[in-house]
Amino acid sequence: EPTQDIPTAVSSDEVAPESFSQYIGLNYPPSPAGLSQEFSMLIQNSDLYSLSLVNDGANKMLWLSKATQYDTNGSPNWEVKDVLELSDLEAGLVLIPDGCLLNGAPDPEIIIVGKDETVLLAWRANTALDMFEVIPTNGIECRSDKGWNLQ
Repeated sequence: EPTQDIPTAVSSDEVAPESFSQYIGLNYPPSPAGLSQEFSMLIQNSDLYSLSLVNDGANKMLWLSKATQYDTNGSPNWEVKDVLELSDLEAGLVLIPDGCLLNGAPDPEIIIVGKDETVLLAWRANTALDMFEVIPTNGIECRSDKGWNLQ
């Protein structure tokens, strides 16, 4: 089931609205009509997992996907493993999907939402469990020039 968008407590068993769970298990490309990808990237140190910021016109979500097979040209086909709903976050926040450190050590699975260099929300794209996990923000520092405005 998809992961909750805005955590009120550190928990990994909260789920997103039912409308976002429809994407779990989706194989792409092609993406369903009405969806657009704002960015997609491989998770550092993994050639099997990617993060994609997807917009359906009204909602933004982050997909954790796994490469399932490759076509004859070597391009991957992906399966959505988990969905992080980001639509309800306030304007002016920035999503940083890589370049974060946990207690001074690089951690390529950490994703944060922040503002003015302050980490407000954090998740782990846990590739061992194929899911997003809400994690505490203390000890996280991000040094990335990649950030996407969530307006």
